[in-house]
Amino acid sequence: RSKNNQIWNILLSRFGYILLLPRDVLLEIFGWLDAYSIANVMFTCKKFYVLCNEPSLWKHFCQRDQLELPNKNGILHL
Repeated sequence: RSKNNQIWNILLSRFGYILLLPRDVLLEIFGWLDAYSIANVMFTCKKFYVLCNEPSLWKHFCQRDQLELPNKNGILHL
């Protein structure tokens, strides 16, 4: 338990209190980023990795940037 507290304290010192923001708020913030920035953010911690792989976030990017969203059967046109 002490090790978990140490890890949590390191994360808070490194990322500030952004880790405490609700999931929806973080997704809104991430929605303003470009793909390169998302790729950098996703490898900072497990929580961000999971959020950056959220399908709704990528659907937002595809709609915003007028891209096609791939699916397992081919291309899903938005």
